[in-house]
Amino acid sequence: MNQCAQCGAELSPDSTRCEQCGAGFDPWSAPAASTASDRAVSGIAPMLSRSPAVAVPLKSQTLYIVLGAIIGLIGFPGIHNLYAGYTRNGLVQLICAWVSCGVLWIPIYIWTIVEVCTVTHDSDGRLMM
Repeated sequence: MNQCAQCGAELSPDSTRCEQCGAGFDPWSAPAASTASDRAVSGIAPMLSRSPAVAVPLKSQTLYIVLGAIIGLIGFPGIHNLYAGYTRNGLVQLICAWVSCGVLWIPIYIWTIVEVCTVTHDSDGRLMM
């Protein structure tokens, strides 16, 4: 069983947040085997072992919405996607809006509003809080 890096409480295998302190937890990382014999038994090569679970800061959905709705409105659509880790989408929105000299700004802003209303996870699959 994993332990919270913030408070040391035990975490259940399927949890994404610590029940005691509320710290975010990356469910994709698993504790590494501690010795070479443990790695051999578990079939994990030493170079491929995973690091112990650590608390990771979760991204704010409120900031995601503000970046999309407000910053997108003043001419920088795509900044919200860069914040959430969707680099390709963010750059496409930003570059298309600027290269088209604003001609594509309205369709891109509509795209931004749809994303702000529907996207709930960042690019790593973690729920934005």
